[in-house]
Amino acid sequence: MAAAEPLSIRHAVNKLCDLRQGLGPPGARSPGGKDLLLYGKTQKVLLRVGAKTVNMTYQGVFEKFIAKYIKRDLKTMSERTQKAVEPYISMGPCHLCQGARFSPEALSVKVGGDNIAEMSAMEVDELVGAIRGLSEPQAKPILKALESGLTHATLIWNT
Repeated sequence: MAAAEPLSIRHAVNKLCDLRQGLGPPGARSPGGKDLLLYGKTQKVLLRVGAKTVNMTYQGVFEKFIAKYIKRDLKTMSERTQKAVEPYISMGPCHLCQGARFSPEALSVKVGGDNIAEMSAMEVDELVGAIRGLSEPQAKPILKALESGLTHATLIWNT
């Protein structure tokens, strides 16, 4: 018996779509089968295995890959896996937020010329001064809360 040849990714995807276990009725090719296989979100499915029905969790290929290799901390993987995955992962600040850890939408909102990341990076007295300089009425309760919080913190530190 000859050894089985490895399948290409495309051939394997087509084979899996043809098998279509749980992707539609037998004999009918599911038009969304490939999309479900590749991009399907995590979901619970009932799968027939022989005469039994088994509860399984299904994840599309890309979602599974991202969860297993991209969102997972590289240090928790074996050394061999780290070396295999390393060329495909870059470490550094996000190109969208430059490491601020806020969405571009949140960073686009400016208050007195500063966004939330810039205000978060300010020293307390600088932040209080920036908020005091705002003319909007919505700034007054924020300033009051900041000042009362600072007064409370000062009382605690002095005791």
